[in-house]
Amino acid sequence: NVLVTPGGEVKLLDFGIATSETAVGEATAVRGTPPYMAPEQARGEGLTARTDVFAVGLVLWEALAGRRAYTGKDAAEVLAAACRGHVPPLDRERAPAPLCAIIERATRFDPAERFADARAIQMALDEYLVDARAGLERRGPAHQLLAAWVSELFPDRDAGRSNGTVVVPDGPVATFLD
Repeated sequence: NVLVTPGGEVKLLDFGIATSETAVGEATAVRGTPPYMAPEQARGEGLTARTDVFAVGLVLWEALAGRRAYTGKDAAEVLAAACRGHVPPLDRERAPAPLCAIIERATRFDPAERFADARAIQMALDEYLVDARAGLERRGPAHQLLAAWVSELFPDRDAGRSNGTVVVPDGPVATFLD
């Protein structure tokens, strides 16, 4: 649920904590998407903002690794992997060590060792980006570069933005509240 608007903005959708319900005398019903579950969520335990931090960490891990962190031949195996919560280390030759450290902290098994909430991981990522950009030649704001790339990908498409609505080519329509 990561969308890139034609203007180069990245939107995270549906990253609210998935619920875990327990009925008296019944088994726990785990809700969510197993490839992005924190261990406590996969086990049907209590959820906090740190559970969502884990999910964001997994999305970042996948973006750098180019594959899923949890693997299995079916949903049950992926859920079992999520229960174990082992996230393989990232290849530090492919990704900067400071970024790997942020992702590793976000995906720690123990929730107390993760960032406290989305704001805390955002601040760590912002600090990383400022430090990384300080050593690079200035090429323009990242959202402008991303917008140019999206325009190159979909040159024949309408920009798709009207009154806060983004039309994803050959996909769903998403409305954003600013």
